Amino acid sequence: MSKRLVMIPALNEEQTIGDVVREAQAAIQGARVLVINDGSTDRTAEVARAAGALVIDLPLRTGIGCAVQVGYIYALRNGYELVVRLDGDGQHPADQAAALIAKVESGAADVAVGSRFVISVSRESTTATRVLGIRLFSVLMRVMFSLRSTDPTSGLWVVGPAALKLLSSHSPDDFPEVESLAVCQRMGLRVCELPVRMRSRQGGRSSIGYLDALLYMAKVVFSLVVISIRRYDSRGLPKDPLELP
Repeated sequence: MSKRLVMIPALNEEQTIGDVVREAQAAIQGARVLVINDGSTDRTAEVARAAGALVIDLPLRTGIGCAVQVGYIYALRNGYELVVRLDGDGQHPADQAAALIAKVESGAADVAVGSRFVISVSRESTTATRVLGIRLFSVLMRVMFSLRSTDPTSGLWVVGPAALKLLSSHSPDDFPEVESLAVCQRMGLRVCELPVRMRSRQGGRSSIGYLDALLYMAKVVFSLVVISIRRYDSRGLPKDPLELP
């Protein structure tokens, strides 16, 4: 069994973070639980520590992309071989990561993503606006990157050593899931998707409003175009188009 880390980025999730940490500890054998507290103004960090998690406190709100990258960097520097990412709002039952972990630890995939929509389209754990965005991103991923992804905005990920190394040096600033999938595919990593069950948000509220969602979709579409034409070095870092050979 590889050395495992459960990473949970969290912003103002004091209502749910304790249960999420305890559930992860019970469901994922031998894993250390790390909460990345992204500048919360409530008791998220205190509750997470009380539940037994290691907590990294970011001094201000940086966005989920930065918070996730901090977790990957921590994992890489501390010798972890496998990282399970869960959201702090309770949408991801920790036991649903088992099949994803098995896929990565067996060597069959570098990245395993949990999807609500592999078997059927369910809106139980998401909104109509997000479903629209998911469908748009799914089409773009298939056309631009030859990657079949039914749930590209899913935050339930398991990554192995190769993906951990890549994602610790490359992570989008805002909402990293779609762009990170595209970069993993561009860099030749093996990406798979498995069906999982997700819940509705268990507490708090989403930080993304309707206008934010539209802006997010526009930014991601633009980013995918850039990723599809950009050159990357062996570490997954963008090459400067003006760089001399």
